[in-house]
Amino acid sequence: MAPPTRNNPFRTPSPEPLANCEATTRRKCKFFDTLAPNGGTKSLRSIAKDYHIVESIARYWKKQYASLGVEAKRRTRPRSFILGYKSKITKATCKMLYSPSRNPVRKQPYEAQIEYHKLPVKKR
Repeated sequence: MAPPTRNNPFRTPSPEPLANCEATTRRKCKFFDTLAPNGGTKSLRSIAKDYHIVESIARYWKKQYASLGVEAKRRTRPRSFILGYKSKITKATCKMLYSPSRNPVRKQPYEAQIEYHKLPVKKR
């Protein structure tokens, strides 16, 4: 057998507590797989301790699993209510466009309104 070529042989790291980052999918799946069959026989605190997770995170994951279902096993990005790019037209301009007294070309096609009010929009 050949001698090792590394000065420090590679060792598999032991599971460490989470350091301000979300756990991997494998780690979450193992936690949920252990949590499901116990059905209350083993406490959440002891399960969290077995997987080197803080108890508050374990409660959060359990709550997340109840609301999201299987999606909770994967990493979840922050959910946003407003998706997409910010609008180039302000809310005040939108109100002006809806108002019949302030927009004489309200019944015209969009292109005519854009040209009349010189709105900063273009075709996609």
